Amino acid sequence: MPCYDYKCESCGHVMERYYKMELKPRQDICDRCKGTANAQIPLVSVHGEEATWIDDELRGALQTPEDAAKKPVTTRSEYKKYLKDNDIVPVS
Repeated sequence: MPCYDYKCESCGHVMERYYKMELKPRQDICDRCKGTANAQIPLVSVHGEEATWIDDELRGALQTPEDAAKKPVTTRSEYKKYLKDNDIVPVS
């Protein structure tokens, strides 16, 4: 089962959670302060601007189905802009 990192908005605590890929929530409850912890996007190795580097799991983690239908993230530059615009900090 994959391990996902979550970072608390309130206290900054980073925690790990194990979920099946299809059941992974975008948010969880912080162990320390019970605040909202957001799923962190892992760094990925990216070469070029092609969409082949974005798999369904990453796309699903980045965007809601509604957002993806309006303007899907398909290139590396769009990925970086999406992270910046949504205050998402990639973790390694």
